[in-house]
Amino acid sequence: MAAQTFAYELVDGVIVMTHGKASPTDDEWRAHMDDLGRWRSAVRGCLVYTLGGGPSAAQRRQITAVWPAGQSPPCALLTDSAIATSLGGVISFFLKNRVKMLRPGQWPEAARFLGMAESFGPRARSIVQGQASRLGLPPPP
Repeated sequence: MAAQTFAYELVDGVIVMTHGKASPTDDEWRAHMDDLGRWRSAVRGCLVYTLGGGPSAAQRRQITAVWPAGQSPPCALLTDSAIATSLGGVISFFLKNRVKMLRPGQWPEAARFLGMAESFGPRARSIVQGQASRLGLPPPP
């Protein structure tokens, strides 16, 4: 079995997600899409921390099955990766939504962008630390 490439959970209406450097496997992405379908009405935003990995082109197209263009929630993307920043721009264009590119460590800014209390930032960081640990990734700043 392939190593897990990303982790996510729904926290107070925000999908908190951590990616390593690789794209998710198709099986991982299928499970994620199933969860998004179940969670759709509860999701008000997403916060993604990535070392550079993200969905493939085919996987990005599947997002529109859950959220048609213009209906997706805002997403805060925390990364140092130029590739991930480019992917975030593509996803934003695809979904016609707001994606805010942030540097790792900008947790309070991410919370504010998502309309959450600033205290959500440290909580999200703690969740991402746990996800990173489970994935065998270095902890976020």
